[in-house]
Amino acid sequence: MKKTLLATALAAATLAAAPAFAEPAGYLGFGASQTNVKVMGVKDDGNTITVDGAVAMPINQSLFVQVDANIQDVDGDTVGGANVHLGTRFSNGLVAGFVGAANANDNPAYSAGVEGQFYPMDNTTLAATLGYTKINDLDTNLWLGNVEGRYFVQDNFRLNANVGYLKADTPIGNGDGWDAGLGAEYQIANTPLSFFGGYNYVKSDDADLTANVWSLGFRMNFSGSLKDRDRNGASLSGTSSVATGLLF
Repeated sequence: MKKTLLATALAAATLAAAPAFAEPAGYLGFGASQTNVKVMGVKDDGNTITVDGAVAMPINQSLFVQVDANIQDVDGDTVGGANVHLGTRFSNGLVAGFVGAANANDNPAYSAGVEGQFYPMDNTTLAATLGYTKINDLDTNLWLGNVEGRYFVQDNFRLNANVGYLKADTPIGNGDGWDAGLGAEYQIANTPLSFFGGYNYVKSDDADLTANVWSLGFRMNFSGSLKDRDRNGASLSGTSSVATGLLF
């Protein structure tokens, strides 16, 4: 099941639709990650290359839609999928629902959930996601949750931290796992180019698994500053943030 829920579909196809809507905001990115994992005493390493993108577009004064997508090479295997989010913004936050589909190793997965953001201060964002994923061919059900804090040192310099949880019901048994991560992103002044990096620690006692995940990459943004993207652009991740950290 490694990384099967990470994928979302081709970013280029998603972004191509953006000009038909007013004031689109989002990004196109490229990233790489390395995973050092230990399962039942056996160590292994993995590498992932990701091309992803997201675009958010207003429907009216309160409603918006976000579509995000990616394609990944996971140790030579290609995975992909997409998410659609529909939500409403208010003065100090947003709420949204999402549906998604992914495919890896000919195992399609379908997900749905709710998510929200709250801005207690001008430079702080608190975000939460609760989702469910079904992998029919593997007869597997996943429940995922994630909470994240983002702090903007400057409008174009963001620090973030998250904690995620996953519970899995499979034909060979049930289990759970959690991850904790730190990250940062910096956008070069007067350019659309930003650079990001992050670290996640993963643990599952049921699977006797621990892992360290290191990631870095860059994005081309078309939504102003990083804080603009957070408040008015494509800032929702669905279940992808939890799945990424927990190696599913």
